[in-house]
Amino acid sequence: MIKSTLIILASAGVIGTGSHAVGPQAFEISAGNVAYHISADGVETIASEAPQFGVSFITKGDRRITFRF
Repeated sequence: MIKSTLIILASAGVIGTGSHAVGPQAFEISAGNVAYHISADGVETIASEAPQFGVSFITKGDRRITFRF
């Protein structure tokens, strides 16, 4: 219980480990010609010109980490 609480607090940046700068600020899930951008602002549906399949994580510094299938 304590270990899981510390992990949650560390990932939220409450403890001050700096991990809040690494965690994703938004997700983007691409499935075919449609992509879903999920963030604190809500869910946005985006139409793609070329079919893609993958998951992207967008960090605080607008860096993008993408896993394509």
